[in-house]
Amino acid sequence: MNHDRFEELLGRLVDDELTAAEQTELIQLVEEDPARLGEIRNQLEVSELIALSEDELKAPESFLSSLQERIENDPFVTEIQTAIHSGKPIRKKSNLLPWMIATAAVFALLVTSLFFFTSSQEPVIAELTEIEGSFQWIDPNGQVIGTLEEGQSFTSGTLESLAPDGMAKLKFHDGSWIHVWGKSSLSITANPQKVLRLHYGNAWIYARRQPQEHPLLVHTPEADLKVLGTLFNVLVNHSQTKLLVKKGLVRLTRNADGAHVDVPAMHRVLSSTDTNESLSVVPQRRPVVFWKSNLPKDVTGGRWKPEMHALREEVRAATDKGEMTEEEARRFLESRMTDLLDDKGRLYATRVKRDPATKAGLTYMASLSVLLTQAGPTFLAEGARFIVKGEVQTPTQIMVGFCALDSGLPSGGRYYVERNVSGPFELEIPISAFQFWGKSLRSSNPAGKELLQWWCSTDSQEANLMISGLELLAPEQ
Repeated sequence: MNHDRFEELLGRLVDDELTAAEQTELIQLVEEDPARLGEIRNQLEVSELIALSEDELKAPESFLSSLQERIENDPFVTEIQTAIHSGKPIRKKSNLLPWMIATAAVFALLVTSLFFFTSSQEPVIAELTEIEGSFQWIDPNGQVIGTLEEGQSFTSGTLESLAPDGMAKLKFHDGSWIHVWGKSSLSITANPQKVLRLHYGNAWIYARRQPQEHPLLVHTPEADLKVLGTLFNVLVNHSQTKLLVKKGLVRLTRNADGAHVDVPAMHRVLSSTDTNESLSVVPQRRPVVFWKSNLPKDVTGGRWKPEMHALREEVRAATDKGEMTEEEARRFLESRMTDLLDDKGRLYATRVKRDPATKAGLTYMASLSVLLTQAGPTFLAEGARFIVKGEVQTPTQIMVGFCALDSGLPSGGRYYVERNVSGPFELEIPISAFQFWGKSLRSSNPAGKELLQWWCSTDSQEANLMISGLELLAPEQ
């Protein structure tokens, strides 16, 4: 609650709308958490940068001059200067001294940050505020940072998840943020216009109101998005970009032919490289509390093996062992070819890096996205349960998990459960059995949250984990 109030007061400070009572309240909040002084510094710095960017390009000296002029015009600072020059004591005012200290500290921090800004071609533009799972950061020079922690600041670069069970959140100085889920790759720049490139994966993006001349731009392999201020979800997978707008308005332009559409709140559109497909903006469907996997269209991690491919491998093994001649194998495959389709098959777990927050080493994982084929949100109802079908070659312990989104705000968490399986298996797991997996103090109960991503993993390579189906059953089913 205090943090939300601090953000509100900080916004009023930047807009020069802070009252005397609010100034006192802001000081108290800074005294409670001195780290908030850094946030004040960042907001004032960005405020000046945006104001200067609206004019012709100015030298760094102009930036410092503008900051000095802004602080000199502050009535509190003016009173302090008058008292110093006249030799008269400063009026006793309970909130004046701490405000002097805070103002002086802010100015000192601004001068320090100005030195950094003018001496570096790559200013800090975003902070990592949440991270769960295995990620890496790649800077513009190709340097890889493999250990990431909350609170780290970054210049332009690329955030990549190394496993399908991760999530991370980047926050810009103006309060805009990006929340990536699952297997994703996102590049960011901001100088001063924010430009994002979602190479693949799932991202929720909240853009505070942007200057008309510097809208937020989001590029994907299939489309370009232009945003002034909104909340929306972008999903890139299987050569498609799916856009869902929660609030505001987003313009989507298809890269293949330049066709564009404006997508309003609670509507969605799908863009691909196929120019024969129309860009149709359709309303988001009502939420549901059940879901069934649509393999292989839902796959985001693992190796999909169509039934025909699997059958060819079995026949090849039989001929190698002398159990079937080449001619018998050819006739057998021809007889089965009409019955087998590429959308029927098995999903095999593949090797990924282990979450650094847990044990070192590797794991073998398969993952699905609920958003890829669903026309609306899927919520986890109290009493709902998962049906998981698959097979392992050796007895092993598997982890079944999912990412879920808090209702109304793209912030959520990861949940998991462990089970021992052998041979072909079919598990029925109520959502109440899943444990919260993370560092934050979010609600441990997944009921009421929106289902985004699902995964299944094992540490055993010999198990050769295979998933043949997944279903979320409603409480009454």
